[in-house]
Amino acid sequence: MEKFACNFELKPDHNAISYKGPDGSIVYSTYVGFLQHFALPNAHLFNTIVPLGEFLVGLGLILGCLTTAATFFALVMNFFYIMAGTVSTNPLCILLGVIILVAGLNAGRIGLDR
Repeated sequence: MEKFACNFELKPDHNAISYKGPDGSIVYSTYVGFLQHFALPNAHLFNTIVPLGEFLVGLGLILGCLTTAATFFALVMNFFYIMAGTVSTNPLCILLGVIILVAGLNAGRIGLDR
């Protein structure tokens, strides 16, 4: 809820756009194209979608409703964060998300899914 209250704002981060690998090539060039040509021109849209998506994923995982869908979208968001150059705890979150997805039927055994 903090992002709703604190007015989350997508700001152009040119470090993510110009992130280069050891050989000098742009890392995740397709994602750079997505950032340059879609995300940044539509920043007002992403200022709403990102905090709302994070809130809904968290709510789905906490309540246990649509667990598989919430985990899938949490993984998608984590991959986007990694491709944007943010590492932090995202690889661990991806590993935990894959474990939840692989669990399949048991992932929603307790909660609102059943």
